[in-house]
Amino acid sequence: MWTGHPGSIGALAVAGDPTPGRPDEALNADAEVCFVNGIRSGHLGNNQAIFAGPAGKLAPVVRKGEPIPGMPGFTWDSLGKPRINDRGDIAFEAIPKPGGMRTFFVRFADGTVVPIAADGQPAPGAGGLKWSGSFFNTPLLAGSHAAFLGGLEKQDSIARDGIWIYRKGGSTTLVAKTGDPVPGMPGHAFDRFDDPALNALGMVVFGAQTDLGQRGIWFYDGRTIQLLVAVGDFLTAGPGDSRRAAAVSFRTSSSSQGGYRSSLNDRGQFVFGASFNTGALGTAVLGAGQKS
Repeated sequence: MWTGHPGSIGALAVAGDPTPGRPDEALNADAEVCFVNGIRSGHLGNNQAIFAGPAGKLAPVVRKGEPIPGMPGFTWDSLGKPRINDRGDIAFEAIPKPGGMRTFFVRFADGTVVPIAADGQPAPGAGGLKWSGSFFNTPLLAGSHAAFLGGLEKQDSIARDGIWIYRKGGSTTLVAKTGDPVPGMPGHAFDRFDDPALNALGMVVFGAQTDLGQRGIWFYDGRTIQLLVAVGDFLTAGPGDSRRAAAVSFRTSSSSQGGYRSSLNDRGQFVFGASFNTGALGTAVLGAGQKS
């Protein structure tokens, strides 16, 4: 794996280094990389780690078998794919030992580690329901915020999920969950969610389907949720040319930091795609909270 810019590219990690193979890497604006991989010289109890740092200064920041800061008696076990923001904070999934429950963690650049969600624990804002083994992707990380899609235990045989956000120095709070009323669609309730997009201001964009089968994209500004665009909306394709959207989509599981392509930038601008019954495709950009 290499890093750099045109005219100045250097090796970051190669076969034979402590991290063999091709890692699943993420890069921030300060050219710091993070990835998880095996350690060739390790034994089964400590043969995996999350590495972070710039080229030439990579170091393990989390290693299987080592104690978890702030959680006496627990050690790191299985480690998942990490994400890094421009502050050097890292979000990742891990399984603590003992316990064996899938947990989302944020490791801040100062070394502080905070668990933000765990399988089997009560989910904030969910009326006593617990998260239930369905964390879908590593939390998005931008600025001092993390956001994720999580599954809930079934209620009345109905599968449920939702979107949550964590703010540094605060707690994990609910954005929206299955069964909540749908802003902008009276009489509808949220049914299923897509992975969100997140920016450094703590704004969240997410796609969802309602209980009546309507799909749309919503914007959360930290206080309220607003409908941005929905299937069936008329979109302006040009002067005097208004077309009904047959489908709308955006890049899910994306954040404005960490080297990932994102649908939501730090100005609060959001880009989405739409298709029309004529077979034509289109792309549009909205400002923060701007309705299509």
